[in-house]
Amino acid sequence: MPEVSLDAGTATMIVGPNAGRLRLTIANLAINTQTFRIGDVTVSAFTGAELKPGELIEIETTVEIYGYNPGNNPESVFVMWTEEE
Repeated sequence: MPEVSLDAGTATMIVGPNAGRLRLTIANLAINTQTFRIGDVTVSAFTGAELKPGELIEIETTVEIYGYNPGNNPESVFVMWTEEE
């Protein structure tokens, strides 16, 4: 599965909508320095679930998910998901 770069100071779409997706896992790489925010299109520096370096979050959703990087440099998250067979 891919790594997705989160641009600095902005919300970036991590995955788009997928009606067949059952579960989504997003991991903030341990080498990163920023705590990201994970959420919908309105995610910001003050909204969304916090995801610290080395942590992961599992979400059961079919809608698009965004990440907000509050830092000055882009950093990446690892993404994987399971789909209906």
